[in-house]
Amino acid sequence: MPEQPTVREPAPALLPDLRPLVGLADLEVTGTPVLVSPAVGQAAVRVVQEALTNVSKHAPNAHVEVGMHYEGGGVRVSVRNGVARSVVDARLAASGSGTGLHGLRRRVELLGGTFTAGPEPGGGFTVHARLPGVQQDGSS
Repeated sequence: MPEQPTVREPAPALLPDLRPLVGLADLEVTGTPVLVSPAVGQAAVRVVQEALTNVSKHAPNAHVEVGMHYEGGGVRVSVRNGVARSVVDARLAASGSGTGLHGLRRRVELLGGTFTAGPEPGGGFTVHARLPGVQQDGSS
């Protein structure tokens, strides 16, 4: 009988540096970074990517704030934008599958996190994800 290949989980690591992704948005990082699984690291990046894509489509030139807040053994990732400062291109806004935020919610929840997205009072929009870190015993 042939030997079964050994499958190893990738080692936990710190979240990737989001500064190149964030560009001109304000980035605030608070707390002490924690180790996360590679899947959590990818999910955090996808939350920021999708939210910034939506800002460019639905709120061009809006003020954007990106936050990474390490707390309680995990990380909160948020992207908040103000109102559009330029005219919205209706064709661009209508492009895409329309399932980006729904897919992010599923991804975050499958990882044991929470996800919210919605309009802000007075205008703008916020995307917020809470993702788990890796416990000291190596579990997530």
